[in-house]
Amino acid sequence: MTTITFDASESLAQELQYFAQAKQKSLNETLNEIVQMYFSSTNGTPLVQNDEKTQKKQALMQLIQTCAALPTIDTLSADEILGYAENDMGLWEQK
Repeated sequence: MTTITFDASESLAQELQYFAQAKQKSLNETLNEIVQMYFSSTNGTPLVQNDEKTQKKQALMQLIQTCAALPTIDTLSADEILGYAENDMGLWEQK
């Protein structure tokens, strides 16, 4: 059996102890049950995924956040940038 230790806030530790007492189980049994319930609810999905797809997604999300943080320099609307006329048909402007 592997021994795992972790730091918990006083309120979390009290809640876990209360939960264990209510189920008439030891704290270790209760924690084991909670962890098993968590993993069964995630369909066995690991907490850490280091595959190539996940790394690409993380890189893309970082790029999106970087771009979103940039200031807006051009105040033209999307239609103005694309050159659409301001008529009902939305045709390209003749220049």
